[in-house]
Amino acid sequence: MLIHRRIHWKRTCRAVTLPEPSASLRPLRVAIVCAESMADGYAPSAHINGIADALRSLGHEVSVIGEDNGPYHDAGLSGRMVRYARINWQAAQALPDADIMLARAHFAHWPWAYQAKRRGVPVVHEMNGLMFDAATTYPWLGPMQALINKCYRAQFEWAAGVACTSGEIARHVGSQGLDVPISIVGNGVDPALFYPATTGMSDTLTAIFPSALAPWHGIDTLLAALDDPAWPAGLTLEIAGDGVRAGAVIARAQVNPRLRYLGLLGRHELAAHLRKATIGLCLVDTIEHRGVGEVYPLKLFELMASGLPIIATDLPGQREIVRDSGAGLVVPAHDSAALAAGVRDLLARGDRHAMGLAGASAVRLQHSWRIRAIELERVLRAALLRSAR
Repeated sequence: MLIHRRIHWKRTCRAVTLPEPSASLRPLRVAIVCAESMADGYAPSAHINGIADALRSLGHEVSVIGEDNGPYHDAGLSGRMVRYARINWQAAQALPDADIMLARAHFAHWPWAYQAKRRGVPVVHEMNGLMFDAATTYPWLGPMQALINKCYRAQFEWAAGVACTSGEIARHVGSQGLDVPISIVGNGVDPALFYPATTGMSDTLTAIFPSALAPWHGIDTLLAALDDPAWPAGLTLEIAGDGVRAGAVIARAQVNPRLRYLGLLGRHELAAHLRKATIGLCLVDTIEHRGVGEVYPLKLFELMASGLPIIATDLPGQREIVRDSGAGLVVPAHDSAALAAGVRDLLARGDRHAMGLAGASAVRLQHSWRIRAIELERVLRAALLRSAR
């Protein structure tokens, strides 16, 4: 049996045909490569380790090529360049032992991706963002955007496939006019790690926001909502994560006792914090081209899996998941007053605990890493078939 999936965007796109997984098929030797920091607590670590463990549970042999480079602020430009060089060398060394390579798409993968092309090893790039995200986060990279685009485009031209985590990203890749099959394999969660609290609720009322503190994750909107008169007086806001907006969060926490900055938390520590929280916040703002299409952030699935009622911004993708599962409320993006009012209204609802459990059930059934690994396995096998032909 074959599964046909068509990815839609404004430009013409061809269908991607994916074979059903079968126990009779030979297990794959998959090497996963990541140029970003794999420090525990960052999204690349959660995503790659979640997928790798799930692929192993399906019987595949999986190796991960990446480095834990510690906190975001400790990396520095020179440290990143050295890391890119090491990872490119390690990935090139892994080519002979891999049936297929899976790369968390990054412009710095260009050298080893070229070697994979020369040696005939198929590569599937997993695209978790847009090609200009780096320049949005680090404006000083703006003059290098043309070079960054060329590095991405060359890798995609050589690739056996691109797996995108949302329709927004798939349309972005498709708009480049490349002749490469594009699939959608979204984010997920480990229900064995993120699950609802089994004991009584905490006496302390907290709204928690776990996120990479990037410009498009609504940090400024959230901080403004905390100062809005509608924000419940007895509700503490906890922010967990790291990124370019961490300084603004730290500065505000020093003067506002209702804000607690938790810093970067490892996955197990974060999961424990989520089980103690009252409300989960999942904010994405529309900045430049970010958030104009479907968004499925990792934090949405982790918050829902933890049994928290959700306040999410009204963007395609996450709003449908929250509304269809009955897991929470949706508020407009960039609207701090609406966010504060939404938090107030959700906190006052007598059924918010039931909303959280409904969200946890929906995520467990539809968005686990194992389900994502099955989808990705089909993409990888289809890429191998195309490469063989």
